[in-house]
Formats: sequence, C-alpha cells, structure tokens
Amino acid sequence: MEDDEDGVDHGHRRELEVLRGRCQQAEVISLAHVQEQEDLKETIGLLQHKLLQAGDREIEYQRKLSMFERLEPIFNNLAEQFSFETPQEVVARLEFLEQSEIDRSSQISSTLEENEQLKKRQKALCREVESLTEANKKQQQQSREK
Repeated sequence: MEDDEDGVDHGHRRELEVLRGRCQQAEVISLAHVQEQEDLKETIGLLQHKLLQAGDREIEYQRKLSMFERLEPIFNNLAEQFSFETPQEVVARLEFLEQSEIDRSSQISSTLEENEQLKKRQKALCREVESLTEANKKQQQQSREK
C-alpha cells in the first residue's frame, strides 16, 4: 500500500470519503425526517382544530334540529290553515298580526287609563254632590228655623 504525505494509505482515504459521504447523506435524511415530523405535527394540529370545529358545528346542527322538531307542528298547522304562497307572505302576515296585537294592547291600556280617570272623576263628582246635598240640607234646615 502506498502512503501519502499524511501517512494514510490511499484505500483508507477512499473509505473515509465514502463514510463522509454516507454520513452527509444520513444527516440530510435525518434533517428531512425532522422536517417531516414537524410537518406531521402541524398537520395533526390542523386536523385536531378541524375536528373541534366539526364537533362545534355538529352541536349547532343538533340544536337547530331540536328547535325545528319542536316548531315543526306549528309550521305544519300554519301550512294547513293558511294558504300563503311564500314564506315571506307568512312572515308578513305574522308581522301584521303582531302589530295588530300591539295596537289592540295599546288601545286596551289607553281605555283602562281613561276608565281609571273617569272613576276618579266620578268619585270627585260624588263627593261634590254629597257636599252640595249636605249644604242644601243645612240651608233648608236654617230656612225652616227662621
């Protein structure tokens, strides 16, 4: 074997170069695996987030379904008893009925208030009549005494 100036023969030098090359390849592969592992962790995080969102949506859908199941008989009853062509007409009719009810309630409230005022006025008039009757009786009694 032939030694070069370092005292390392040519065969060992070649073996060292091959080992260095393999070491570099292993390092590149290792870095790729580390990067892949980080990418997979990120993907897992994104999938967990999506799963959480899907769970939240499922809960919301179940809540809406439950509400619909409770309200379905009302809507079926409306569909049977009213002949409207579109849902907008149903909403418009309900708004009209609601406004009518508000107006009616306002009228009742106003009538009750007016009734209360009339009762107060009636009591005041009754007291006045009593007072005048009493004064009239006293005046008649005084007239008889004279």
